[in-house]
Amino acid sequence: MMNELVQLGLDIYYGKTDKFSAEDANEAFRKSILEMCGGKVDYKSLSNPVTRYAVFNLITETIDTIIPRTLEGQFDQFVETRNLGWGDQAVFEVSDPSLYKVATIANGTTNIRAQRLDKGSLIVPTKMKFVKIYEEFYRFASGRIDWVDMVNRIAASFALQIKTDIYAGIYSSYSTLNATYGATGTFSVPAFNTMVAHVSGAANTSEVACFGTKLALAKVTPSQGFTAYPGLMTQDMMTQVNKQGYIGNLQGTPLIELQNAHVPGTDNFVIDDSFILIVPMNSEKIVKLVFEGEAIMTDNAFDQNSDLSLEKGFGKMVGLGILSASKYGFLKLS
Repeated sequence: MMNELVQLGLDIYYGKTDKFSAEDANEAFRKSILEMCGGKVDYKSLSNPVTRYAVFNLITETIDTIIPRTLEGQFDQFVETRNLGWGDQAVFEVSDPSLYKVATIANGTTNIRAQRLDKGSLIVPTKMKFVKIYEEFYRFASGRIDWVDMVNRIAASFALQIKTDIYAGIYSSYSTLNATYGATGTFSVPAFNTMVAHVSGAANTSEVACFGTKLALAKVTPSQGFTAYPGLMTQDMMTQVNKQGYIGNLQGTPLIELQNAHVPGTDNFVIDDSFILIVPMNSEKIVKLVFEGEAIMTDNAFDQNSDLSLEKGFGKMVGLGILSASKYGFLKLS
């Protein structure tokens, strides 16, 4: 039963309620909570610790499942994710992508230096990410809480914070890159292609992609622009720009959009619109994301706050590591 409810919560979050309309799915989720509470969400039902535990367990399991899935498909190309049990430690083995040097020697001798490519390791510690919300007592007692909306907002808030941490980690790694892999200035096709070639060569792969927001990718165009040398922009490229705001491929390198978002409570974007990341595909992923244990939920007693408000806390152990030794390109465009 619990698994079915968690799946229903997931379906509602992703809008994949094939068996129900969106409103019917929400109502089914609410009715399930009502059944847990004996048919009515009120003071008596939520004062019962057994009932409250069942309701909160449903919420935490749903959130616990939604959070990792909200990140799927967005960062698969450069983020490796692991889910660990409580107390487990994430240790990532890091391979050296270098090739062996081949010497030219005289016949009849093998007296050259032997070579060994070492593996390193990256330990990613986790920290508790926590959010606390509150609601007035009467809204719980009158059954006016939109449980589905509450669950979805909490999960989306955690996912946004993790996205923010990923970008912040990549930004902070810029200072560790040398001039070959970290550059600042106006966009230039030769400089872009040179960095792509360096990333490709260092990672021993021909598959390299460029990531950025729509506004950042809009700057990745032939340097002469649309009007001065229109022959450089094909009709298909101009159609792409008109439809999506940027070209999908520049001289063999795919351009992939990172969906931006606002920092909660502000009109500031999470991702810098001058940020361009050039990443080798099918290679060691530069970001290591770790989830430890299950989500936890806390609540206060009904009469603990003088205003009779009820507080709910949600926490998740999350760790993030940046593999700065890996070869990737970072452009800050002016």
